[in-house]
Amino acid sequence: MNDPAVNEWGMILLALVTVLLAMSGSVYLSTRKAKKHGEKLWTATTRNLLRYFLIPLLTGGLLILLLWEQGYIGLVAPLSLIFYGLALIHARHFSLSDIRNLGYIQLSVGLASVLVMDLSMYFWAFGFGLVHLCYGGYIYLRYEKEIPR
Repeated sequence: MNDPAVNEWGMILLALVTVLLAMSGSVYLSTRKAKKHGEKLWTATTRNLLRYFLIPLLTGGLLILLLWEQGYIGLVAPLSLIFYGLALIHARHFSLSDIRNLGYIQLSVGLASVLVMDLSMYFWAFGFGLVHLCYGGYIYLRYEKEIPR
C-alpha cells in the first residue's frame, strides 16, 4: 500500500477536509455571534476581510498546485503554513488584532518545517491542529468570556 498516488490523494483529501471544516466552523460561529448581537454578517468589513485574506491564500494555493505538478510535494505542507500565515497577517486590519499573532506563529512553523522536511507533515498537523486549538481557546477566553488581560 505504498502507492504514491494513494498518498497524494490522501494528502489532497486531508487538506480539503481541513479547509472545509475550518470554513464551516468559522461561518457557523460568526453567524451565531452576529445573530446573538443582532448584527449583519455580510458587511463591508466582512468583504474586505475575505478579500485581504484570500489574495495571499489563493496565490499560495496556486503556487502549491504548480509546484506539486512539478514534483515538489515536500513543499506542500511548509508553503501552506507560510501562505496561511501571510493571509492572516494581511487580513488583520479587518479582524481581531490577535489574528496577527496567529499569522506569525503559522509563518514561523512553516519556515521551521522547511528546515526538517522529513517531518513537515507533523509541523503541518501542529500548525493547523494544535496551534488552532490553543488559539481558539485563547480567543474564546479573552473575547467571549471577557476575561481581563
